[in-house]
Amino acid sequence: MHTGTYFWNDVWLKRGGRWQAVAGLEPDPMAVSPLLPPDSKPVATSGASGAVYMQKENRAETNDEVARLLIDKARQSLDGNMAHDPSIEERDLADDYQNMRPTGRFSTKSEEIEIVKHNPNSSFCKLLSDHLDDAKVRVFGDAAVLYVWETFVAKCNVKVKTGTYLWGDLWLKRNGRWQNVAGIEPDPMAVSPLLPPESIPVK
Repeated sequence: MHTGTYFWNDVWLKRGGRWQAVAGLEPDPMAVSPLLPPDSKPVATSGASGAVYMQKENRAETNDEVARLLIDKARQSLDGNMAHDPSIEERDLADDYQNMRPTGRFSTKSEEIEIVKHNPNSSFCKLLSDHLDDAKVRVFGDAAVLYVWETFVAKCNVKVKTGTYLWGDLWLKRNGRWQNVAGIEPDPMAVSPLLPPESIPVK
C-alpha cells in the first residue's frame, strides 16, 4: 500500500464565459505515487543546463517583449539575492503577493523581503552564485506565467553545496505595470542551506 501527499497549482482564466485551466506547476510529491507518470517523479541532480527561451504559441509579438521583461526581472531578483538587496521584491511583488512553500505554508511580500535582507543562515553560509539556467513564459493578455530553473552554489564554513530547483510565478498587469501576485516553490532538487525552514522538503 502506498500513501503520500503532494500539492500542485493551476492558473485559471475566464474565456467565453467559462473558466479554463491554462497552466500548472506540479512539484515533487512528498511521497511518490505509483500512479504518477514517469516525468512526475523526482529527479536528483546537482545542476542543470539550457538556454533561456520564450514560448510564442502563435501569440502576438508583444508577448515576446513581455517574456523578455519577466525573464529579466527574474535575473534581477537572483542578483538581488546575491547582494541581499530586496529592492526588486519591493518593486515587483504586489502588496497582496503570496508564495506557497514546499511545506504548504504561504509567505507574504514582507516575509520575502525580510529573507533577502536578513537570511537567518547567512552568518555561516555564503551564496557564491545564483544562476538562472532556463526560463519559460506563457502570456495571456494581462496575465503571464513564468517558470524558472535556477542553480545555486553556496559555501557553508568550508563545505560547498550546489543544486538546482525550479519555481513559478503568476504576473498580472495592473495600472500599466506588471506585478508578481503569486508564486509556488517546489521542493529543491538539492536543498540550499540558505533556504528558510519552510522551504525544506518534508518527507
